[in-house]
This record gives sequence, structure tokens and C-alpha cells, in this order.
Amino acid sequence: MPWVYFDPFDRNLPLPDFVLETLTEDCIQLSSYRGLLKPVIYFPGKQPKRDYQNLVNGYRQNLDQYHQEDAVIFIILPRIPQYIERLIEIEDSQLRILIDFDGVVRQRYSELLAPGMIVDKDEILFIADQYGGPYAAWISKTEPGKDFQKDIINWLEFIGIQCPE
Repeated sequence: MPWVYFDPFDRNLPLPDFVLETLTEDCIQLSSYRGLLKPVIYFPGKQPKRDYQNLVNGYRQNLDQYHQEDAVIFIILPRIPQYIERLIEIEDSQLRILIDFDGVVRQRYSELLAPGMIVDKDEILFIADQYGGPYAAWISKTEPGKDFQKDIINWLEFIGIQCPE
């Protein structure tokens, strides 16, 4: 399943807030970015022994474009990755890698969509405006393809046109 669009009514309610730890055990709260940056929130599917390096590198390679679009990327992992040191080096003030140990945040975000749309192995992404109003969600049974980053940036540009402030 590709993209799911949120209607204007849904955009009036901000995405659920969360407080999660980074790889360096700092706490990040989504609402602290409200009014400042557009959140892009990515939940990889729950797969054993997954290497998140390629996933994170895809965002890192496009970080200049995300900065231009005033976006902050949250990659929310279900567990501490095996190669944590490599991922810590990649982090940026607008590319945050967080851990959702008990899966509560992923579950709360899954509930924004129709029941049964998402299973644990699905990859999920949400894009919102700077006030947290959701515009789109992406759901897939497989990892993102080569045009995925471009699609996200196109959404961010679209949101920028809708909310020019």
C-alpha cells in the first residue's frame, strides 16, 4: 500500500506527542518542535537482526533538502541497533534516531489509520505540517524504494505551499 492522505479535518488535530530516548539517552519530545519544523516520522517494520544503516543513510544523503524544507526526521526504532556507534555518528539536529522500547508510540500512530491497515512487520511513515497536522502516511510491507526520499521531499514542498508561514 503506498500513500494514505489525511483530509483537512484530520489536519486540525496534531500527531500524538511522544517523549523518547535517542541513541545517546537524551530525551526528545515531539511537541518541542511544534511551530518550528515539519516532522517526518518513520517506523521501520519489526524484523529480527535488521541493519538500519542503509535506512538512516538514505535520510542522511538528503539532509540538505530536509533542512531547506524545514523538516525534522524521526526514525523510531523498536530496539537498540546492533551497530549503535555508526548510527550515533550519523545523527544530526534534524535527523533524530529514537527508541520505542515498548512499541507504544508505534501503536498510537497506527491507530491514526483504519483498523487492520498495519501489522508489526510494516514500514510506516507520517508527514505533518509544522503544527503537527498530519498530511500523509506511507505503509509498506517492504523497505522503501529508490524514489522514496524524493516522494517525502515532494510532500514537504506541498505542505510548504499549503502552510507558507
